[in-house]
Amino acid sequence: MKNGTNSLIEKAQIKSDYTVLHFDEFPILFSGKNCFSEQVVGSLICEQQAEGRLEYFHSLVTAEDFDAFIHQKLTYLDLMKKALQIFHLKTSYQGEIFDCKQLAFNQIPSDRLPSKSSFCPTPLGVPAF
Repeated sequence: MKNGTNSLIEKAQIKSDYTVLHFDEFPILFSGKNCFSEQVVGSLICEQQAEGRLEYFHSLVTAEDFDAFIHQKLTYLDLMKKALQIFHLKTSYQGEIFDCKQLAFNQIPSDRLPSKSSFCPTPLGVPAF
């Protein structure tokens, strides 16, 4: 790990209950728990093919807000606005973290934010959680 403290990585990194909520070539939206059993929702924001890296936002959220998001009562944008902490991670394709920084919501460029209608996708053929 080049940049970021171990404590930031511990808070940001999903260690258990990993669930993919939306997938394309890579998982795009996913959730799980960090080593403190706190709920994390993550999203792929950028692939840098030349460097072999991926960039993600990981948001630490309350159980209540996560439940509202999963049940499509709260958008991903609103979930990020309410997040307890937001982290920007840069990883290798193998998952090695190169950089981890904490951000405030207002530090995120508008072109990297989810849309206003970014509700949690419903798994194919399965009713909303």
